Amino acid sequence: MAWVSPTSFFDPDSKWADEALIYDGDTATPGVISSAGFYVELLLPSAILCDKVRIYAAKFQAPFFYDPNIAIDVFYGVGWNNIWDGTTTKQTWVEKAIGSNETVVKARIKFNSTGTVGFLYEFEFNEVILLGIARPKVGGSLAAGKRGLA
Repeated sequence: MAWVSPTSFFDPDSKWADEALIYDGDTATPGVISSAGFYVELLLPSAILCDKVRIYAAKFQAPFFYDPNIAIDVFYGVGWNNIWDGTTTKQTWVEKAIGSNETVVKARIKFNSTGTVGFLYEFEFNEVILLGIARPKVGGSLAAGKRGLA
């Protein structure tokens, strides 16, 4: 397992600000949106095998931060797949499972709450790393301490 940050973004409605801060590795610097319902897409440079994502987010309604209500979609197969729609804990890493290992190149996120400012500090994909399994060599022997493993 390895957490992987996006390397670029697409803001189809031009509603977000400071989008590149969403993947700068700093939980003190957010991408910001002041309107509910507008997605920002977060893009990987190439496809990875992924089983979950994690976010660090909050909503701000002066003078306090609150738990954000968000929607997260991941693109795999032939389209967008919603993996979360609801409230998460503010200003802490929160993981959301895809439900299976999928080949992923992008995700999108939006804030559902109106009348607040959405702060998305970080977003990461979990890359699943499959480990090889030792297999007997062709013609290998299991006798006399020779295991015949590759």
